[in-house]
Amino acid sequence: NGTKMSTSVNNWLTTVTDLVAEEAQMTIDVSCDYDDSNRNLKVDYAVNFTSDINKDLSVMVWIMENHIVGLQNMPGGAPNPLYEHNHVLRASLNGDWGQKIGSSFKNGRVEEGTASITLYNGGADPKPAWVPENCQVVVWVFDTATKAVEQAALADVIPAVTPEPGPDEEPGEVE
Repeated sequence: NGTKMSTSVNNWLTTVTDLVAEEAQMTIDVSCDYDDSNRNLKVDYAVNFTSDINKDLSVMVWIMENHIVGLQNMPGGAPNPLYEHNHVLRASLNGDWGQKIGSSFKNGRVEEGTASITLYNGGADPKPAWVPENCQVVVWVFDTATKAVEQAALADVIPAVTPEPGPDEEPGEVE
């Protein structure tokens, strides 16, 4: 989350355990609306504050892509031309440093925002088009001064469809 840690690997577990135990001061809801006809993606987000916070905060909206097969140099081995790359940052939807959302927030406040992008379609470029089914959006709020991440949320551009249970199945059971 951008927190400075001891350079000693022996202290990392304690530091991370302490950070994970901290109660979040906000939640983030994210919804994606993708139009396949023009490859436009609209992202709506809501930052829901669960504590009073008095510091400058900013929000970032990124799009990432998974399942990209390509060359990867392997440690101590030959390059692998069929390596699957995941969580590849494709673009920021709201600038290099996001957008400032304020400096004083009360418990119960909700900050809403929208960002949009047209997914790259390849065109004449030799780079392949982004595959919307493989793309995800991450929305994260960070301390503008320190860059420490306060909260993050992830959403699929095209949400996975959960099959309905058959007549002889219990909910959550898959044949």
